[in-house]
Amino acid sequence: MTYHEFSQRFFAGLLEKTYHFQTNNYDALRHNQMGIPMSRRIKEIILAFFDQVGFTRRSDFPHKSQDTLIFVAENLGNLQKTYDMLRDSYSRDIMVQLFQYRVLGGRRVKLLTNNAQYWQKYNTIDRYLTQSNVAAHGKWNLNQYKVPGKTNEISVIVHPMNILTGFTLGHYTYKYTDPPIQVEVGDVVIDGGGCWGGYSIAFR
Repeated sequence: MTYHEFSQRFFAGLLEKTYHFQTNNYDALRHNQMGIPMSRRIKEIILAFFDQVGFTRRSDFPHKSQDTLIFVAENLGNLQKTYDMLRDSYSRDIMVQLFQYRVLGGRRVKLLTNNAQYWQKYNTIDRYLTQSNVAAHGKWNLNQYKVPGKTNEISVIVHPMNILTGFTLGHYTYKYTDPPIQVEVGDVVIDGGGCWGGYSIAFR
């Protein structure tokens, strides 16, 4: 790797992605919605058509996008050091994409995690559902699920995203190294309480 690899990939990709529109890049669950609004579907079809024929809507740069660009420009050296410390190419690809996503958003950048496997797992969440809208926390409605544990079923009251990321996708297991990085029998896990405790099922 050259010293400037992160900056080269980040800025070159940023320019290239500015002129393209990404479809199927909206996760309704993460926005606490039951499905993609029809107005968004129609808008996506129209924008995708214009993208295919060579017309691209200009990118909006809100303040958070400007802040990210300034941060990257002011910290290129440290970001490159972080990039170099990442062991595998997948981790480096994700790092570059995440910063590009922070600047351009989901209309322009599709992460590697948005793939067929993700949507396949996405569609399996309801098989574990036992009761809907058991509780609420702010704008988030929580459901009751039963998921298989090592010895018995585990009953949890969480948001569907907790089931998707913590259980079906294995959010806390990194599978792109050999051996994978994961919790082993006998390890001690501390759930720091960032949400509803649902991610503990990942270590069941």
